[in-house]
Amino acid sequence: MKATTRNRVGVFVLTLVVVLLLVGFTPISKRLLRHVDGSFAPTSYSSLALSSPSGVALGIAVGSTIPLTLANHSGRTTGYLWTATQNDVLISSGYQILTNGTSTMLFVTTQGANAGKLKIALENTKIFLTVPIFGSSS
Repeated sequence: MKATTRNRVGVFVLTLVVVLLLVGFTPISKRLLRHVDGSFAPTSYSSLALSSPSGVALGIAVGSTIPLTLANHSGRTTGYLWTATQNDVLISSGYQILTNGTSTMLFVTTQGANAGKLKIALENTKIFLTVPIFGSSS
């Protein structure tokens, strides 16, 4: 008789745990979704990166080109206006249209720059890079 009662209590407890998990999952999942801004899907983004970071670590000579990689994962075709400035003076600029899921190489010229830092930015975004520039050896 005691074994049957234990089995019934065990089945009842197991059933109660399953019901609580099923009922409790909805509020938990709503909190999780709120925590990740409503989706577990990958976030759309654009990126600008140095194609060879190790080469830039030492600096780029004035007059050289800086190879960059521009990637579009924004979910749509996007036009990117990029500018390279030094002390708020425009050194180089360009415009590139990319379809979603693609990337391209950009070659930023440093002709007209001085030794110091060059800021390369995508207009209307918060995306930018700062590259050290040193004077030419000639």
